[in-house]
Amino acid sequence: MIIVFYIVYSLFEWFLHKYVMHAKDEDIFYKKMKNVPIIENYINDSKKSHIIHHIETDCDIKLKEDYKHKEGLFFHWKVFIYMLLWNKTHAQMHQQQVDITLKEGPSDYNMIPIKWYLNLIYLNHVKHHLQKGDMKGNYNVVMIGADEWLGTNVKVIDNREYCKDPEKKNENICKVDKYQYIPLDKIQDVVIKME
Repeated sequence: MIIVFYIVYSLFEWFLHKYVMHAKDEDIFYKKMKNVPIIENYINDSKKSHIIHHIETDCDIKLKEDYKHKEGLFFHWKVFIYMLLWNKTHAQMHQQQVDITLKEGPSDYNMIPIKWYLNLIYLNHVKHHLQKGDMKGNYNVVMIGADEWLGTNVKVIDNREYCKDPEKKNENICKVDKYQYIPLDKIQDVVIKME
């Protein structure tokens, strides 16, 4: 049962992250879902807050000092165990120690130690933030797996084509040469280590 739960939620997380949070306006699924009564606000707000989350994240994936969009870090009360894992790990990956209120979602208030798990999923999330454009991948955040199964696991960061676009050249990722191309064996050298 635990394996089935994990597989289902890994696929759910991948789908939500790729087709809602990173949806392109012309995507068929997004076009249909963004106008469905009841969930339209959730779909549109999720995309908006997640894009702000990416804009407010520096190349080292730390959030900018004046980051005010806390909703991009957490999930509200939807699916308790999944949200508990997300809420416990996602902010820490961005080096944020933020208290979650009951209104914002579930928290264990740091009673359960999961540093080993955080270390396991951290590099996957770093690669999600570093890779830009059409080659973006690593949509799993806490339930890794679906990126491997569906071919969206980014192993090498390659933003060279992305940074040639004149509209992108002022983005932080394009200003720092070391973030434009990172071979697999060098990724550990350019990311911050989790403490």
